[in-house]
Amino acid sequence: MAHCWGKHVIGWLAIVSLSLFVTSAWGQDAVPEIKRVAVPKTADQDAARKIVLELFRGDYEQAKTAEEKSALAERMLAVGNDTHDDAAGQYMLYQITKELAISVMNTPLALRAVDGQGMYFEIDAAEVKLATVTAIEKTAKLTKDRQVLLATLDQLVDELIHADRYDLAKQATALTLDLARKASDPNAIKQAGIKLKDIETREKLFGDVQAARKVLATKPDDPAANTTVGRFLCLINNDWDAGLPLLAKSGDANLKAAAEKELAQPQEAMQQMEVGDLWWDIADKETGTLQGALQQRALAWYQTALPQLTGLAKLKITGRIEKATPKSDAGAPLASTTPAKSPLQPPKTPMRPAQKLITNSVGMRLVLIPPGSFVMGSPPDESGRGEDETQHRVKLTKPFYMGMTEVTQEQWYVVMKTKPWQGKEMEIPDAAACPVTYVTWTDATEFCRKLSEKEKKTYRLPTEAEWEYACRAGSKGRFCSGEDMQSLDIVGWFGSNSQDGPVQFVGLKQPNDAGLYDMHGNVWEWCSDWWEDFRNKDATDPQGPKNGSMRASRGGSGSSSSSQCRSAERYSRTQSSTYYGLGFRVVYDPQAPAVSAQTKGADATPASLNGTKPSTVVVSNPPQSPLARSLGLKQPQTNTIGMKLAFISPGTFRMGSPAGENGHRENETQHSVKITQPFFMGVTEVTQEQWKTIMGTEPWTIYAPLVQEPTYPATLINWDKANEFCRNLSAKEGKTYRLPTEAEWEYACRAGSPGAFCFGDDLQQLNAYAWVHIADEDRKYPQKVAQKSPNAFGLFDMHGNAGEFCADWFEDYPMTEQTDPKGPDTGTSKVIRGGSSVKSDLQCRAAVRATMRPTSGNAEVGFRVVREP
Repeated sequence: MAHCWGKHVIGWLAIVSLSLFVTSAWGQDAVPEIKRVAVPKTADQDAARKIVLELFRGDYEQAKTAEEKSALAERMLAVGNDTHDDAAGQYMLYQITKELAISVMNTPLALRAVDGQGMYFEIDAAEVKLATVTAIEKTAKLTKDRQVLLATLDQLVDELIHADRYDLAKQATALTLDLARKASDPNAIKQAGIKLKDIETREKLFGDVQAARKVLATKPDDPAANTTVGRFLCLINNDWDAGLPLLAKSGDANLKAAAEKELAQPQEAMQQMEVGDLWWDIADKETGTLQGALQQRALAWYQTALPQLTGLAKLKITGRIEKATPKSDAGAPLASTTPAKSPLQPPKTPMRPAQKLITNSVGMRLVLIPPGSFVMGSPPDESGRGEDETQHRVKLTKPFYMGMTEVTQEQWYVVMKTKPWQGKEMEIPDAAACPVTYVTWTDATEFCRKLSEKEKKTYRLPTEAEWEYACRAGSKGRFCSGEDMQSLDIVGWFGSNSQDGPVQFVGLKQPNDAGLYDMHGNVWEWCSDWWEDFRNKDATDPQGPKNGSMRASRGGSGSSSSSQCRSAERYSRTQSSTYYGLGFRVVYDPQAPAVSAQTKGADATPASLNGTKPSTVVVSNPPQSPLARSLGLKQPQTNTIGMKLAFISPGTFRMGSPAGENGHRENETQHSVKITQPFFMGVTEVTQEQWKTIMGTEPWTIYAPLVQEPTYPATLINWDKANEFCRNLSAKEGKTYRLPTEAEWEYACRAGSPGAFCFGDDLQQLNAYAWVHIADEDRKYPQKVAQKSPNAFGLFDMHGNAGEFCADWFEDYPMTEQTDPKGPDTGTSKVIRGGSSVKSDLQCRAAVRATMRPTSGNAEVGFRVVREP
């Protein structure tokens, strides 16, 4: 066994030595159907250990410093990740990696080794992680090491709670308390005490929950069991998505009524207030944690309804919001939109009581930031103030999640598979917990795009307003922590306290009152806005100017002066700027349409083209319009062939493009158009499967470069055939389907945007919404539908992918206002809209018009349908 395994390792070492990067533990969950095996026998482990140590003898002899030993451990972990045909060898590679990491206090690396063992071997990874951290804690002496351990323990406790391992969670919290006392960290001591009480409460309830879950396994409608599990999920775990359907089956009439009302997703303000009232009344009968969770749920509904309420109704819920919202030390009520995650006695700091955390698939933790108002910029007498910081009041109307720290090197590598910080003039530590640097604004937005696809959620850079609001967290001074350098030292790395290096590991300083680390110093952070001086004018949800030459960055860096780290400090850079002190953090927008990721094998069940089983295309539900609700229409609707259609309300818009628009053509004369009738529009282009179901033909098969897959657009179809499809579908459905008019198409494409695209004018964002011409020949022609972001109406691929026939004959636009225009009665060519996957970016603008004879087809042209209500 030993000899054979040794030959394998020599081969793997040769391969790994050619690799620039190591495998990230976060990426391991992509390996399908891993079957865990028993831990190898001791004798086999001993033999494997000898071989590993012999093979790495030279590396051991050369590794003298902590950095060199960590690098060696990383290489061994990479070999372990690639070892799949010898259990003892793989197990020992993980084991020795862990031992090396423990010896140099590299906690994240040690836990990644445990993750590897837990993935492939039958070990209790939770117990091993706790033992690993305990071993490191015994030798931790430096404040920096203890702070890293505290951050690691905090995340480990959350993992243990999530896994219902309360015995281990209590042990980990006790270790946190001990370590926090050694580190003289009063905030960590307080937080650990809160968490310990929370764990004890959960543990007391969990026995009943386990018993109830057993009942539900055989009796899913049992009222008492649904009540027990539903209350635990909603009020203790803060998992309302999972808990509400159970409470809707509850034997408690009040819980059942409230859950049913909420699941109905009321849109009218009075109905939303009614849901809040139901939760509020239930809260009056509870105490402690449960009462707090219920009141916070009521607050969420009250704040949703508040903007539309007046008179006594508004007065009533305003009073309740003030009563239920925790107060800051100064006595000011705090905004809150979602329940706290079960703190028994939350600390009295701004925004913290309403704090809600989520952790995504790359280990990024994000904090919920509630909506609210604040004064942006700085007063004239603030020390270090710039002339571009004119104070003005800003209102943010929507909640968002913000990364608790800057994006780290590990998170970047998991998503991007590159290491931009390597080989630069300023040496930056190659470490998982170090912020990613040397990234341009374009790099940062591309990371957000890829993360959005991976998570099927919308990630982006924060606006300047969001960044400063989250940084201040209710504060009004120079820094979130106070006015002087001593207060800055508590929360940030800057020139006076970063002598050991300009870039520090994330999360080592104290967080602000929103729970965010390193908002001051460490690395500058990109924002989404184009740069302009602040104006003395109130603003609501400001996005910055529509175009410019410079982008905004915020927060200062480890080599900045204290003044450059102020909450209001601003710095402008070109999009291509990059240096060692420039990184970013992300925002997750829970109200934005979900992004469908392009993943191999995303469809669990391959769809057929015979019409017997419509394919599943993951699409998000656009907001339901008031008119749709008044008509009793569900949004979106799905017809008998699996086609999803979004409801489009009537409205007025400017059709065409202004003369100054980049790419403007003479046939795009801008004019006002009124759409008076509502309609449904296909969420995507008509797919090959939908076409085959109705028409029984496969015209795209005659051209080999086109991909033949059910959820790709149907192309090589002429205008006449597209109309025949609509007639056949109308006959099948008993409803009227047709091609959209050119005006309907552009109105739906813009979805309220006056810019060149549905998202505005920024070409940097186009890749998130459209398949346009790229050099990759494999993607030259139309791609699978609904992989990019939808517009505000929930429509995918309105820019690029497949060009789309409209009903109209082509003619130049009139100069006058039009109502429901349908184009001329006759002509020689039909209108095509949207550009395509072979067109340039400017050829995919909302206003671009192309033409084709009605009897002609093209590999890049398809269509989508309109259905009349």
